[in-house]
Amino acid sequence: MIQYVQNNAQVMALSAQLLPPEGSRLTCIDYLSDVLPGLLAECRIDPNKIDLILTLSTSTDHLVEKTQIHTPRLGYPVQHYMMASNAFVLDLQDTAWSQALEVANGYLAGTDMQYVLVVEANSFPVEQANSRFHGARALMVAKSAEVSQASLGIHELVDCSPMTLVYEGEKITLSAYNPLLFSKLIAGFEPLIDGFTNIDKPMLLDLPPDLQPQVSAELTVQYPHIRWWDWNAARRGAEDVIWVSYEPFRHRLVARETCIQGDRL
Repeated sequence: MIQYVQNNAQVMALSAQLLPPEGSRLTCIDYLSDVLPGLLAECRIDPNKIDLILTLSTSTDHLVEKTQIHTPRLGYPVQHYMMASNAFVLDLQDTAWSQALEVANGYLAGTDMQYVLVVEANSFPVEQANSRFHGARALMVAKSAEVSQASLGIHELVDCSPMTLVYEGEKITLSAYNPLLFSKLIAGFEPLIDGFTNIDKPMLLDLPPDLQPQVSAELTVQYPHIRWWDWNAARRGAEDVIWVSYEPFRHRLVARETCIQGDRL
């Protein structure tokens, strides 16, 4: 299903994507400390001018060191680390990037906010690190000078159970991906592509890390007229994209037209 939304947001810049060495497990804040300074330098924004911080993290057992701020969420440690004292904080946890961008757009459209920082950081045990994003990345969203219209598409994947997150004491366990997920993802793109008429923008894939290369390769074969991008490609190209995310806990694909401006880091 494709709907049209008012767009008041544009991505100023994307950070580097930190992918720790296999077997490494530091805290989310440790990972973010490697990507946020460069992003702020590129955007030339004082942290006190950030109006809202949106965070995405499901590894809530490994956000900060025990000697740091005790919190079940990532937002306040990020705010504390950046000294962004004027920012509101909202933890979206298991929300995917395309939906997070729509949340950012809603605040920019409905308030006098000018800048929204969106960050994702996860720190999983080795046996879970491949099936979820393990590391850190971030982007800065600014209020656009012009209001435009953006397409938003959502497709529910059928006959495949969503992931679950189980808390046992201080340990968090993610359920395994369904072995049919690859074929379900490929099939799910057909109605999305049919809904976005005349696709002349790259489609930025935000999928499980262990499946993204395979899905990207298969989609390139099936739809050679479409440019299939990942995070790093979006950093290099100042171009509008259709950002496609898989939401593992709701088991659906969400696609949103997104404006990216300026030079990449």
